[in-house]
Amino acid sequence: MAIAGETWGEVLWSVYFAMAKKDKSLNNLNPDEMVGYYDKGGKKMSGYIKDKGLSGQLVNINPSNIRDFDAMSQKEFQDKLIRLDWHGATKHQVTKFVKNPKVGFIVTANLKMTRQGEFYAMTGIEDFIKKVKKVFGYDFTADRWNPSDVWFYNDASVKEIKQFLSQTTINDPSIFNVLPKRLQKLESLNNVKGLNSLILRLYQEKKLAPISLKKASGSKGSYTDRIALVNIPKDKNNKPKDPVVNNKEYPVRRDGIIGSRNLKYDIKSQDAVLDKDGNVVYKDKYDYVQTDEKGTTFKMPGRGEFSAAQGGSFGIKDAENVYYTAKGKRAIDEARDSAGFKNFPPQQKGNIMSKGISIKSGYDDEQVALAKKYMDELADMLEPYLKNANKKFDKGVKGTDKLRAVQNKLEIATAIKESGIEDEIILDLYRAIKSKAVINRRDHQRVIKKLSDSIMKQSKRKGQKQLNRDQADLEAEMRLLTKIGSNFKLPSSFHLKLY
Repeated sequence: MAIAGETWGEVLWSVYFAMAKKDKSLNNLNPDEMVGYYDKGGKKMSGYIKDKGLSGQLVNINPSNIRDFDAMSQKEFQDKLIRLDWHGATKHQVTKFVKNPKVGFIVTANLKMTRQGEFYAMTGIEDFIKKVKKVFGYDFTADRWNPSDVWFYNDASVKEIKQFLSQTTINDPSIFNVLPKRLQKLESLNNVKGLNSLILRLYQEKKLAPISLKKASGSKGSYTDRIALVNIPKDKNNKPKDPVVNNKEYPVRRDGIIGSRNLKYDIKSQDAVLDKDGNVVYKDKYDYVQTDEKGTTFKMPGRGEFSAAQGGSFGIKDAENVYYTAKGKRAIDEARDSAGFKNFPPQQKGNIMSKGISIKSGYDDEQVALAKKYMDELADMLEPYLKNANKKFDKGVKGTDKLRAVQNKLEIATAIKESGIEDEIILDLYRAIKSKAVINRRDHQRVIKKLSDSIMKQSKRKGQKQLNRDQADLEAEMRLLTKIGSNFKLPSSFHLKLY
């Protein structure tokens, strides 16, 4: 039976950690012995946990997760544990973690351990996040706010979190429900910031430790073992430094070739990590955010030694919430009009990314010609020096699927560039993928676009002051600010990241 990847990694890590509390070097853990528990009629993982005296430490792990391990065959278990080297990577990561003096309190303070879902339920965080999502009008997974897989805690920390949440404005309908929308958003934002501060303080007081787990990179005998502190305040030297955009590669090259490469943004950032002595040091790193081959997902593959752990992905639906702006959408509409799209599919007309829906299945010459003209318009916006130049599609762009993919990438790149805040949006995408912020610019910007169009129309009437587009956008934003506010970014929470 196939076991979910997150269940496998998180529960295995928890078992190894529980064993490490008995022996920090994990000399007491023999992978062959563990595999032996999967012999025909064997006790499997539940039996191993019981025989090793780990039941008390793992009591808060959902029993269904242990049953998922028990449902594995010996061959499947052995393959993952030994052939895929989860044993070596997990043993190395856990032993380095428990020996680090900065986080040694997690072992010595006898904190309890559980997974994310159980912790959110017991503290009330789950219900709180649901209410925040409703106020801000967009959906996001709890992972985007705090991606911690395993939470270490004591009873006092749970009590403090519960008490804080019970006193938040969003949890007091007698006050919250009578507030105007703008103040509801402001109060919710302040509540989130307050919870974030509490989680950081509880960690500093050695009562709580949220941990995001990534399998250590490397191969047998040589593994990575970084412990990063994510979403911490800057120090007196303004570190960790803010990420910056180093380079942008559009789906159209400077020689006019369209579709030979993905949309890609290079980003330089800085991680706060613990050295082996528990000191905070800052490590520069180079990431890149790019679309996949189909142009339907943003990915961050990562680079170098830690590439396997630095990755992440972001679906296009969520990504459009980040990069949608009134200016960007207006540029897309202009390109569609210039290309001659008379009857653009209504189900995609309101979106920046059309998903190539205008290109019919099969190779319809008329539709393909129209799509290529549209992409030519987008390429001109991305690289104005190519306007009226002889642009060509890469020889690999053949068939409707390839055309759709190129169109997706060009639409995204153009919308971001024409927003007027290109670097800000690129970094917002980076932060969203890395769980450093929860962002939804789309809903706010859609209202601005509609309101701006109305203001422009009114300004053309006789006796009215004529406004240009930028002035109308500004007026729309100011009106909206007084009604519902402009908050579309929620800060994510502190956590430790092992990779």
